[in-house]
Amino acid sequence: MKGKTRKSILTAGSAFLLMACASAIENTSVTSPDGHLQCTLIHEKNQLSISVTLKGMEASKLLDRATHETTLPFTRMLAGPADYSVCHFGIRRQNTTWVHQAATAAIFCAPVITYASTPAHILENPCAEMIKSIPSVWDETIVLPPSEIGELAVYAQRKGTTWFLSVINGLKPKTIEIPFSFLGKGGYTSLILRDNPADPASANVSQGNSAAGDKIIIELGAGGGYMARFTRE
Repeated sequence: MKGKTRKSILTAGSAFLLMACASAIENTSVTSPDGHLQCTLIHEKNQLSISVTLKGMEASKLLDRATHETTLPFTRMLAGPADYSVCHFGIRRQNTTWVHQAATAAIFCAPVITYASTPAHILENPCAEMIKSIPSVWDETIVLPPSEIGELAVYAQRKGTTWFLSVINGLKPKTIEIPFSFLGKGGYTSLILRDNPADPASANVSQGNSAAGDKIIIELGAGGGYMARFTRE
């Protein structure tokens, strides 16, 4: 790294840390100008607790986002939260679908996440209701079969009594069967996002009822996705 570049980074970093320290008195959070470094500081009894989420993954220039995003949950994300820009609904989604992109917001969980799409585009998207309900942290996460590095990620995640099932696929089309055995007792109302086989830049939204004894067969195209939210009745 050349000296001039290093100096500019240090200057920006110093400014960010000064803002962060100032915010500690109010127990608040600040974000760096580029949106890829978040810092939360809590000042209590003369002790300073710092939690930082760092951008640990680059994908802006990738053509094969499907393989990349089905690899990260089982590699970089094992080391802890990382700020990865989720929900690409424009051309940068590359070879993935809108539902695949919505599901990344759940699978790439972190206390602070940078959404790639503008707020207006998210609100216009048919996946908006699902995206708005995704929590920033989970009480329980289960990686379900047939998940496979670089091929498929299937996550069941719980917040309180509400469960989310999120699926992102790699390059090969697949048909998978997922039992709902992770659900608790009783019935659930479900909000479901499915791919539109005729248009990857769209999503089919439906509602239904589910229980722990049910299962679903999902047809996944290349770069496809599936997502469901189960709310206790």
